[in-house]
Amino acid sequence: MKRKSMTAALLLLASLLTAASVTACGGDTETPAGNDGTTADTTAAVTAGEDANAYKYADIDCGGEEFHILNTNTNWGFYTTIYHEATTGDILDDTIFEANSKVEEAFNVKLKVTEVEITQTANEYSKTILSGDDVYQTALMSAGRSSSVMLESYVLDLSEIPEMQLNQPWWDQQVKEYSHLGGSDRVFFGISDINLMNFEVIEGVYVNDDMLKNLDMPLLYDSVRDGTWTLSKMHEYMKAAVNLNGDTDWTFSLEGNAVYGLTFWEQTTPALMYGCGLDYVKLDKDGIPHLNVENEHFYNVTAKIAEMFKTKGETVFLNQSTKGMHYEDAFKDGRSLFTLAQLKGSTKFRDMEDTYGILPAPKYDEAQDRYYSFCTSNIVASTIPVTCADPHRAAAIVDAMAYHAYADVLPVYYGVNVEQKQMRNEDSIEMLGIIGDTRAINIGSIYGWTSDLDTAIYQKLSKGDSAIASVITAHTPKVEKLFEDTLALFTE
Repeated sequence: MKRKSMTAALLLLASLLTAASVTACGGDTETPAGNDGTTADTTAAVTAGEDANAYKYADIDCGGEEFHILNTNTNWGFYTTIYHEATTGDILDDTIFEANSKVEEAFNVKLKVTEVEITQTANEYSKTILSGDDVYQTALMSAGRSSSVMLESYVLDLSEIPEMQLNQPWWDQQVKEYSHLGGSDRVFFGISDINLMNFEVIEGVYVNDDMLKNLDMPLLYDSVRDGTWTLSKMHEYMKAAVNLNGDTDWTFSLEGNAVYGLTFWEQTTPALMYGCGLDYVKLDKDGIPHLNVENEHFYNVTAKIAEMFKTKGETVFLNQSTKGMHYEDAFKDGRSLFTLAQLKGSTKFRDMEDTYGILPAPKYDEAQDRYYSFCTSNIVASTIPVTCADPHRAAAIVDAMAYHAYADVLPVYYGVNVEQKQMRNEDSIEMLGIIGDTRAINIGSIYGWTSDLDTAIYQKLSKGDSAIASVITAHTPKVEKLFEDTLALFTE
């Protein structure tokens, strides 16, 4: 994610937390690292921390009126609350309350939030827009589920509303890069951390450190730092961990004892692919999207990933629909060396007996110059509907909320994630900084271009089958038609 000062703020906080704990133990501290293992620049973090009131509010007085926000929530364990009516005594809740209070005071406005389950948010939003009523002045909704809202021209072009300062670091700059479709500068959504789900949807590799010690294998944090954390190394470690442990076969059972190399779910193979720098879509110099799958690197990466899933025992698929057999639970119980999970997965591991850590997704090979941390398409986007009576006021309020999420809320959330969700060592704190700094958005999924292709490919790879050429051929016409539909919106 290209918001360096935010990442620096997280890393600075992490180093301060680490320094405090290590100093108490009489030890030494380590300098936090950037996404390439180099020392991170914390200058911007110091500035943000010392000058928390530097934000320049737009000169707007709402006269005490209500400002209505449609917000996405889930039952998947994400922290999605963006507003509290009062303090609760919880540090994160209270920080959000205080941040919103600053916004309400600055604009003389009362924030009102309606929460709708993630699969229904787009329907609710579309329904109110089609009615022509100014029900919601903004919406926070899953980007992967909002492409229809954009394509139906239900939302405003934010590039024409200067109060939405999308060039500032509290907005994800990848969105701006991906908005130059067909040479246009139109932008229909922004991504910030108003809804903390946007940090929690990032995928990381959880690793059982105790298991590695018992196997007499080195921990992997130094491999991340020196750039040798690759698919091949991950596969090598997976092979070393597998153990039937008295079971007769590799079929997973709650009562069984078998230990696997990796427990995985639907988003594991996409996370591994993006970790290797793959992106289904590339924009050319004129902003025209093209499929980026018919090339040697794409096939090399997918072949290597398929190889990792080919041998029974090295991997086992356990998703939420597998009753009593969730991939995170199996990892927590010491039944696998690795699992790829979203950062919110750490909430499951608070009382895990074994010591665990977290790593970014591995690179393809050592020549790859950086790490990439995949975000699922549930990342939350902010939009302003065409029915909004005062878009400039709406943009000013949303921008201020994004700023305070960046400057006030996210550093506290990070501290809670470190302290309460039990990232149990300073190595993992450093790794979290790297993962946050390398957040990568799947633009093909956000616009709905490659979702079906992505699913078809991961279903093949997760079964150890790398023969994906026919899958690509079958899906290409549909993807290209979706390109055309989206380009028409941006260039009309």
